[in-house]
Amino acid sequence: MYCSNCGEKAVGRFCSACGSRIQPPESVASTPSVEPTALEPTALEPMPVGPLAVDKTAVERSRVEPDTIVPTGDWADETVYEELLKFPDVRERIARASQRSRKTMTGEEMLALFDSIVPTGVSFEKLTVALLPIFDRMGIKTGKQSSVTLRVRAGHGIVATLCALASQGYELQKVDQSEDGCVLTAMIPSNLWTNRGELVVALQRGDRCLEIRSATTISGQLIDWGRSRRILDDLFAEVRRELSSIRNQGGPPGRRVA
Repeated sequence: MYCSNCGEKAVGRFCSACGSRIQPPESVASTPSVEPTALEPTALEPMPVGPLAVDKTAVERSRVEPDTIVPTGDWADETVYEELLKFPDVRERIARASQRSRKTMTGEEMLALFDSIVPTGVSFEKLTVALLPIFDRMGIKTGKQSSVTLRVRAGHGIVATLCALASQGYELQKVDQSEDGCVLTAMIPSNLWTNRGELVVALQRGDRCLEIRSATTISGQLIDWGRSRRILDDLFAEVRRELSSIRNQGGPPGRRVA
């Protein structure tokens, strides 16, 4: 038993240390429980806080956008169009090639100029644009096909073709992806001799080579005065020039098969 006054151990009815009366445990009155009272909310004064020190450099490093990730490695064997464009070297090559293209007046622009100089009451420009879809449905068109096999790595050949199209001013309309290559569709602008058309280039990876098959379609006429043949010849010649500027091309330019 301990003294409730001084805390010393006590024997008997009084504490030998302080003389206080020792109360047995059963006689100690229990402390009444106190119910908690609800506190009224008090309005707190706003505390002035200085500007937070933010490491902007660290924030920028932590913000990683998937589209801005620069791939590493070699693109020589890559056949996926979107993956090729992620390489800065590929984008720079295409940009340099597009700067070599020459802007020429299209057939529609020539007709619009004629309409403004010699008004006849009928717009030849609008009439031509309206008739071309009708000619397409009627099957009135012409074109040529050609192919070449190049002993080059697939990625080099695809990039060289993209650069060739850009250097000649062809506007890429769509890209269809396949397992071992892709199909590029570009628009052939009209000129003084032919209507507008379409240029389709299919690139397929083979056994240590790349096959390039191309075809032109000129709408609304049965004779293109040799334009399709010139387009294909110029395309393959430009592809070879682009390949010669790419290192590690891995073989001769190729052989014409058709």
